[in-house]
Amino acid sequence: MILPCIFFLNLSAQNQRAQHWAFPHNNAFDFSSGSPIADTSSTSGPGGGASISDINGNLVCYSNGSNIWQANGAVMMGGSALAGSSMATQSAIIIPSVTSSTRYYVFTNSAQSLNIELNFYDVEMTLNGGNGMALGPNLLLNPSTEKLAATRHGNDKDYWVLAHKYNSDEFHAFLVDENGVNTVPVISSVGISHLSSAGGGEYHGTMKISPDGQWVVTCIFASGTVQLFKFNNETGQVTEPLTITSGNTIFPFGSEFSADSKKLFYSRKASNASNPLGVHQFDLDHASTDCLLASEQIVSNGNEFKPYADLQLGPDKKVYFFPVNTYIPNIDTVGAFTQPDRMCPDCGFEDQHIQTINNITGGGINFVSSFLSDGITYEFGSNCEFDTTKFTPEDTLALDSVNWNFGDPLSGSNTSNSINTGHVFSAPDTFLVFLYAFRGNSVDTFSRNVIIWDVEYNLIGNDTTICNGQPIALDASWNNACIEWNDGSTNNTLPVTSAGTYWADISYQSCVWRDSIDVILINNPPQFSLGEDTLVCSNANFVIDPDLPNAYYTWIDGSHDTTFNVTSTGSYWLAASNSCGTTIDTINVELNQSAQPVLEFPDDTTLCISEELVLNVTFENATYDWSDGSSLGIKLINQAGTYWVRVGNVCDTVSDTINVFFDNFLESSLVDITLLCDDFDTINLTATTDTSTVLWSTTLTSPTIEITSPGTYSYVVSNTCGALLDTINVMQWDSNYVLSIGGDTVLCNEETSIEFGDSDQSFPWRYEWSTGQNTPTISASIGSYNLNASNRCSTLEIKRILELRPSITINEVTDKSICEGKALTLSISSNSESVSWSTGEISTEIDARQAGVYFVDIIDSNGCLQQDSIQLNDNCPGLVFSPNVFSPNGDGINDELCVDLQNIIAYQISMFDRWGFRVFQSDNSATCWDGKIRGQKASSGTYFYVVEVEDYKSEKASYRGSFTLLR
Repeated sequence: MILPCIFFLNLSAQNQRAQHWAFPHNNAFDFSSGSPIADTSSTSGPGGGASISDINGNLVCYSNGSNIWQANGAVMMGGSALAGSSMATQSAIIIPSVTSSTRYYVFTNSAQSLNIELNFYDVEMTLNGGNGMALGPNLLLNPSTEKLAATRHGNDKDYWVLAHKYNSDEFHAFLVDENGVNTVPVISSVGISHLSSAGGGEYHGTMKISPDGQWVVTCIFASGTVQLFKFNNETGQVTEPLTITSGNTIFPFGSEFSADSKKLFYSRKASNASNPLGVHQFDLDHASTDCLLASEQIVSNGNEFKPYADLQLGPDKKVYFFPVNTYIPNIDTVGAFTQPDRMCPDCGFEDQHIQTINNITGGGINFVSSFLSDGITYEFGSNCEFDTTKFTPEDTLALDSVNWNFGDPLSGSNTSNSINTGHVFSAPDTFLVFLYAFRGNSVDTFSRNVIIWDVEYNLIGNDTTICNGQPIALDASWNNACIEWNDGSTNNTLPVTSAGTYWADISYQSCVWRDSIDVILINNPPQFSLGEDTLVCSNANFVIDPDLPNAYYTWIDGSHDTTFNVTSTGSYWLAASNSCGTTIDTINVELNQSAQPVLEFPDDTTLCISEELVLNVTFENATYDWSDGSSLGIKLINQAGTYWVRVGNVCDTVSDTINVFFDNFLESSLVDITLLCDDFDTINLTATTDTSTVLWSTTLTSPTIEITSPGTYSYVVSNTCGALLDTINVMQWDSNYVLSIGGDTVLCNEETSIEFGDSDQSFPWRYEWSTGQNTPTISASIGSYNLNASNRCSTLEIKRILELRPSITINEVTDKSICEGKALTLSISSNSESVSWSTGEISTEIDARQAGVYFVDIIDSNGCLQQDSIQLNDNCPGLVFSPNVFSPNGDGINDELCVDLQNIIAYQISMFDRWGFRVFQSDNSATCWDGKIRGQKASSGTYFYVVEVEDYKSEKASYRGSFTLLR
């Protein structure tokens, strides 16, 4: 059984109504922060009180039946000396108007008399400067008891106020709707009468309606009676009374429900017998009333001088209880059940949960019960395994839409947007269910832990035996479940003395299921033998299975299974028991050390040609017989074939067979491009040479396909060696197409090479060049080249010649010497496109007037650059020039005789007078005669000279002449 961890979250506006509590003696709690904070109020008296906040959680007013106080603690105008009494158990309750946010109805009870009155006051908070005014009283019931409760109408708009008539069994339900308080009640005559003859205290004790508006509980103090009823919040009718407890020693007083309306609490205010004081809890989530009554749990503080009076559910979903100050006058703590949705003792009982500012009297606070609901209702009895659990929002007023989250993602349908919905939970467990309720721009969030109960729980046990009619007891006890056997008995156990099928209906919570057992009659203990002692192989799965019906097994190791697995050599015994006795037998088992051979080849397989398969069949003390005669335990397979092996040892011989295949690496058979020669041509495209199935882009799967139209075709194929994708372009042949490799070409020099051939490659060809190459283009220099080009549509032979350009040079000249006053004409040997001389001239002829090297750049008609040069010199014949007169008179004019030499590399001059006497001699061309002979002036007259020279051509000459010296 899975126990729930209850947690609630409620953010609705209705929940804010109960945020502020005002209760005697001048105490208050503020729940605005989520947990109560102790404060003070003006509430006095020993009885209970009532308060109400607006939808935002702001305190509006509060009352003790005698007065109505404003939120600031001052008595409201018209709110003093009310018809009610602060002595009453439930002195007041406050209901908001269904049409106005500022109007409220305060219902009050008087106390402790035969003429207790139920009145109401009409409060309008806009009056008296916004502090409110109370108008009344308005009599509703006389005589009444001190019991007063309220809840929301089933239409989620109106309210029911429930009272009980004194000396009567009548419940009076008053409707509060858009017309205000309907003074004509709905009367239900049901349950016991609240009589004055019972001891004078029948008017004492509380009455509460469950938060979901489905239950009513009354505590009748003097008679000691607690009754539970069903309440119809659509009609206001009270029905189906169930007496929870009765007796004049009980003294029940306070009562309350948990927020999920599944748990009921009542407190006992006094005791005059052995019954312990405390709080009693019941689980209402039961299909059986007997189980409901049997679920009672009692929680006590163990202090007989500190009984509990009023109980009240808080907005934090805890149930608070108020101790009575009769015996201990200075009590200032309020206790609580912190987890009231759990059954006690797991309900979180805390005797001193929160301390108050002032002492308390036992009187608590009273609210409209639906203000404290967790907002979710699920249908009773629908939270059993396999059932559809049905959910409904408790408040559907002005509801636009909802979103349910069932906290059950394993179900596959974890959410719903239906207002009234259902869900089949995936397994027995506790699930946190969320409801998001959308109204306009606001969203209210509610949650509830929902327990799904297991209805397949085996309680009674397995089928069993009885021996010769000896009795046995069948036991179906489980938690607080209620049991009803097939004979109608309700004890947890059933004595059985005869064979048959017995069953019990188990009621737990709201679920009911049946468990059964077969009882078999026997007359003897089990009769069996474990067999002869045996020898087995150590790896054999040796199981001892005596197959004994209706017997209880106890093996040597203490286990109780019906079989025993032997794992080692030894003696093994079994004690088999039934209701007639026990029989024991033993077997000795020896495990052979040689293992049982186990052989399991992989499935037939295909490998890539580059792979190998290793089969390892090695086994302990085994022999091996392969299909190829090998006797090793390991086989390396690298060739296709069928292989089998037998493996044997002393335990067994086993065999297995495997077929091994090998794939080759995939190679495409397609070329890049092929041709269709005409409109009627066809081509067969073959993908590869070794595959039977491929996938073509045409969706065909045959290895070869027939093509009749141009386009791009591809295929993909794979094997164990990998995958291959290839593409081919099929073109349409143009019968007018001419393949050109270019015309004959003149090259500028012998070293130049050019690339030529089928440069555009418009169609696929097979190329065969005279050079032996088979590429579309070749690189070649001077020569003659032939190309044979062919495809499936045409064959061509083409020739191309590459020749050297004609040479252009500077025309040769006979004499390359340039002598003074002479020019040589230089010209080129052929026409040209352009000429550029080193002199800067650009004509085809130039005149060279100086010795040196002359360069020329020539662009011929083929665009080739040609260059030439010529070396010219000035190696001319030697020349001698001599003046015929000079006058060395010192006037600076013609004072020396100098010989002018041209083209001379060696020289000697001698001068003579007329008598043949040498007057001057020199081999330095720079030396002249100054007209002196050994320092003396020569006389005027005629003189003679002889000049010996050698020119640049190494030719020697002699020159003779005369000159006149004048003084």
